[in-house]
Amino acid sequence: MTRGASPVARKTTIDELHALLKADLADETPLRYQSIRPVHWQVARLASAVTSNAGEVPFQHATQQRIDMPAVQRFRAEIGRFREADNRTGGGHDREALLKHLIANARRMARADYSDQVGRALFSAIAEGILLLGWMSFDVEPGSALTQKYFTHARQFAHRADNRLLEVTALAAMSQQAYYAGIPAAAVQLAATARKRTLDGDPPCIRFFDESAAVPWKPILKTVCG
Repeated sequence: MTRGASPVARKTTIDELHALLKADLADETPLRYQSIRPVHWQVARLASAVTSNAGEVPFQHATQQRIDMPAVQRFRAEIGRFREADNRTGGGHDREALLKHLIANARRMARADYSDQVGRALFSAIAEGILLLGWMSFDVEPGSALTQKYFTHARQFAHRADNRLLEVTALAAMSQQAYYAGIPAAAVQLAATARKRTLDGDPPCIRFFDESAAVPWKPILKTVCG
């Protein structure tokens, strides 16, 4: 069973994400009004090429609560319902409800006790939720640093879960945002990184990446492949 990093390291990504979600719900995050920073995309590209680091997003085990696979499956199923609703209506209509769901469950579950297998499944589910939240944010504020931050967090959690397909999907989402923001060089680089991490046996929605970054990926990528 993985015990994670030091107490200081444990307060990095999960607590940062929880604070961001709460600030977003209260409309108190300045990221909503800030422009994207291309350097964060470069960091994401480089980080995706290395082996998952337990210190980056540690499996925490900070409480005595025990989390099993059925609990993770229920958490992921609820995220799936949010995704299905968003695919039908778009426009981020359920964004506030998704924020509340993630605030109530993501950190609480991540800080519990579980096996490595359950931890990877949990972090994949969290990544799916954050990626969906990123797309909902993109619907409303496509050029904001807040949208960029959610895509970045989604990649981090997918990487820690060793979920290559989900990480590729997050990288492609970043490429879509870069393309929208008029930064074609970053869009192409992110698309190329995503494509390099795909395999011949991957689903068609993952393999179809075009390094010209000239295709509207969003309708496909809002449905997580994997």
